[in-house]
Amino acid sequence: MSVPGSTSGGASFECSLAGTVHPGQFRHLYDRLLGLCEHSAHSKMFEHELLFTPAVQRPIYAARNDEVQLRLCVKLTVLDQSNKQAAQLGVQDGISSSKRKKMENESTQEKDISKTSTETTGPDTVMGTQEPESGTQQTMESVPGSQAAPPSVEMQSQAVSSQQDLEQQQLSYHHGSKTIVTRQYQLCQYGYPEPGRNVVVRSAILVKIHGDAFGFLSLLGYGFEDEYVRRGYNFMYNNICKISVYRKYKLSKQHDPFSAIVPEEEAASGISAETSSPWLVEIASSFVSQENVNTMSDEINAVRNLLAGSVIF
Repeated sequence: MSVPGSTSGGASFECSLAGTVHPGQFRHLYDRLLGLCEHSAHSKMFEHELLFTPAVQRPIYAARNDEVQLRLCVKLTVLDQSNKQAAQLGVQDGISSSKRKKMENESTQEKDISKTSTETTGPDTVMGTQEPESGTQQTMESVPGSQAAPPSVEMQSQAVSSQQDLEQQQLSYHHGSKTIVTRQYQLCQYGYPEPGRNVVVRSAILVKIHGDAFGFLSLLGYGFEDEYVRRGYNFMYNNICKISVYRKYKLSKQHDPFSAIVPEEEAASGISAETSSPWLVEIASSFVSQENVNTMSDEINAVRNLLAGSVIF
């Protein structure tokens, strides 16, 4: 897909359609998209979007129509997150296994020393003329038991502490403090849709921001308004348009995409719980110049006809 601003005309336009999946039709739509698109063009979707509006609104009926929303978008990769967790898990397992081996070796050495001391003490007791004192006998009988029990207790406590440390690390990775301004964000500006068309056609500007994105938007006179997370699947159809099937989630913690509020029914039942969070569909074309808008609109309408019966546009 082409990048906005790369066309010779200077301006880039996007053609799109948005709809909702019929209740109970998600699995059918998913299988249909797998058939229409190649499996290599299928990927998971995890995006965080933040909306910004002018901090000082102009009066109505003046030049307020010239004001547009700005969006900060960042694509989050679930695979990288799982790899990091797996690496942390492997490190913790390596540390725990090495500690267990060390404790087992120490326990074996203590048992060997205890056994040796018992063997050397036994003949002296038999050959001696005096019977061993009761205190000594109780001490010798209690030593093996007291030496055998602590290693198992220590091993259990060590395993519990290791598990707690791992859970704490995973919790801090998902919900810990994050310097969000250092992430790689894309600044998106979409114009108003052109009237008289059966698809949404609007100008688009998409640029990367390096550094403090929030500070940059503040200098532009924009303030934070809303944010959400989109999770679902992306399909590429004939390398022409992208079909996104996703759900929207609000965040319980500001600017933390991992704090998405997932309904309990959906978390327990997965994709079968379609009534809690409806599946949304978006068909978005590649960015084209003004003279290619009509051709791309026909392509979007053709894709809409292919999805008829499963999606309400």
